[in-house]
Amino acid sequence: MDYKNKTALVTGAANGIGKAIAQSLYNKGCNVVFCDIQRNVLQEIYSQYDANRVLILQLNVCQPKDWEFVCHQTKTKFGSIDFLLNIAGVIEPGFIYKTPIEMIDRQIDINLKGTIYGVQVVSKEMVKQKSGHIVNISSMAGLAPVSGLTIYSATKFGIRGFSLSIAQELYAFGINVSVICPDAVKTNMLDYQSDKKEAAMTFSAGKYLTVEDLTQSIISVLEKPKFEVWLPKSRGILATIGALFPGLALKLTKKLQQKGLKKQDKYKI
Repeated sequence: MDYKNKTALVTGAANGIGKAIAQSLYNKGCNVVFCDIQRNVLQEIYSQYDANRVLILQLNVCQPKDWEFVCHQTKTKFGSIDFLLNIAGVIEPGFIYKTPIEMIDRQIDINLKGTIYGVQVVSKEMVKQKSGHIVNISSMAGLAPVSGLTIYSATKFGIRGFSLSIAQELYAFGINVSVICPDAVKTNMLDYQSDKKEAAMTFSAGKYLTVEDLTQSIISVLEKPKFEVWLPKSRGILATIGALFPGLALKLTKKLQQKGLKKQDKYKI
């Protein structure tokens, strides 16, 4: 793909996966709109980039008005939005009977509603263009329910279902939609969970993915569109089986939690 004259709008661009994919697309020649609620961090990272190819914008994904502003600014400067990458997300491990209401709201607002708001606003422009590609980030926790990550898992199930639904709605307009379902990724989000025993299942994977793994996967679907990607595929198959047979998953949960707890004890930030 020739990325020159293409414009990508990336949320969560201040760190982790968002930062990695935003920088990768910029290096490939893309115009990039770097969005995050932490504008000062964006400014520190991207202020030396070519101003003709960059927009640095503060975005609270929970606020539709912020999305309208970002979309307008992007269209004004670059004329189109070719790629929307909804990367921003949060996690708050906890069993439901111990989870404060504000932690429920925070995860649903940022992970699920933030993704839906962004697609609702940006898809209007893509429909007018009759082109575009939307990439949303779900999780293995969006394929099979994860004890200890109840609300996070619910939001990721929602993102996956939403993504597969809009893929059907938008296909007729020449718009591709892809949902990526990764296992645990070595980012600040994983570090945050390292001392929380409720998050033991997160650490049950054979090995942790890297932001480079996610970047490669996203670039791959931009160049060869797919509706859904499981990363790694083997864990996706296991998660799907667990979702199909909840009784079997219940039997496996204790074993996976024990494995995760041991890996947590050895985990180093």
